[in-house]
Amino acid sequence: MTANQRHCARARHHKVFIEPYEVYITPIRSTFRALSVMVRITDSIRNFAVASAMSLLAIGSASSADFSHAGARKTQVIWQALKSTEVNGFRTGMSIKEVASRITLRPLGNGDFQASGGGTTYGFGFTPLGRLYRIDSAQPLGRFVPDHATARELTARLTAKFGEPNQNQLPGGPAAWTRYMTMPSPDGRRQEARQAQTLSVMFQGGRSAQVELWIKLVDFSILWEDNARINASPKTRAEDAIRF
Repeated sequence: MTANQRHCARARHHKVFIEPYEVYITPIRSTFRALSVMVRITDSIRNFAVASAMSLLAIGSASSADFSHAGARKTQVIWQALKSTEVNGFRTGMSIKEVASRITLRPLGNGDFQASGGGTTYGFGFTPLGRLYRIDSAQPLGRFVPDHATARELTARLTAKFGEPNQNQLPGGPAAWTRYMTMPSPDGRRQEARQAQTLSVMFQGGRSAQVELWIKLVDFSILWEDNARINASPKTRAEDAIRF
């Protein structure tokens, strides 16, 4: 075994939780003293999972410093949020009343609604407290074949509004954004990195079929916050009622 191999064997692993992935990030010192990583993902891999996991190198290198004070902080944000969470005038965090004042909602149950306006079809998801956290839209664009020029123009507009995508396969695949934040684990002993905001944009159809622009924006941080609010009082009552 070479000296470099022995060093690799002793390398310290940083374990990062990315729902539904479990990623191990290991620093390795090469002969040129460069930093590389070994990433193992234990679940089905989506198109942009690897690129997103690699972006968490900073978490691995800073984990010992940042997470050592986890007990003193409830949540430590380590992600740069999307520049915007608004699609065609609908913004995550809006109430059902605010959304309903702009478009007619058709309830589907469990906080899900459908709507149509301006030729675009929408799907909305609301938290149990009635705040918008998911926006789906499908906008018909006519019959044409999106090409690389179309993709470049759309990418420039998307980047200006939402920020740089983590992955871009337009026009044949999706452009995708993933933003992470840390949250305490259920046992409170560590901080877990979780997908807090996701955005995907893609063309659907083409040639003989109608082309649609599909957008899906999800802000899980709003859902988590409202679920925590709902749970706070029952949890406190239950804890106070414990007798033994």
